[in-house]
Amino acid sequence: MGLKWVTQLAVVAVLLLPTAGVASDRDSASGRHDDYSATICNESGSKIYVAYAWRVNDTDEYRTLFGWRNIETGDCSTLFEGNFGQYSNSYLYYYAEDDDGYYWSGNAETELCVPEYRFERVLYDDYTCDDDEELVEFGVKEITSERPHYTLTLE
Repeated sequence: MGLKWVTQLAVVAVLLLPTAGVASDRDSASGRHDDYSATICNESGSKIYVAYAWRVNDTDEYRTLFGWRNIETGDCSTLFEGNFGQYSNSYLYYYAEDDDGYYWSGNAETELCVPEYRFERVLYDDYTCDDDEELVEFGVKEITSERPHYTLTLE
């Protein structure tokens, strides 16, 4: 009976050993240097609405555009977290506005189409704005392994 218990314990111990894939996931979740995030903090004095784009999976050819993330004044919101994977960097594309028409687009490096309602769509190269969309300027911030956790404060 004692030998049977030891054998069962050994089987359980082997089953609990991490495999290469599991160890990789654990490393990724624990904050290895290739994990990254982008956060927006609202210090504007009014509620803001944020549209943003990023490469959701490190294997995606195109970025995905999301809108609208509501952020109350004084609050911060992590827009995304990811893993660099095959890339050495990532990019945050962002545009924010408030109810009074004030907007933030940073360096206004690119223009993207956004509707007034909540949305999510892939940014294909040949996309043109629909009738219910407006072309707005987006700021772009590079996120690198040297500075993987980026926070943008809008005032």
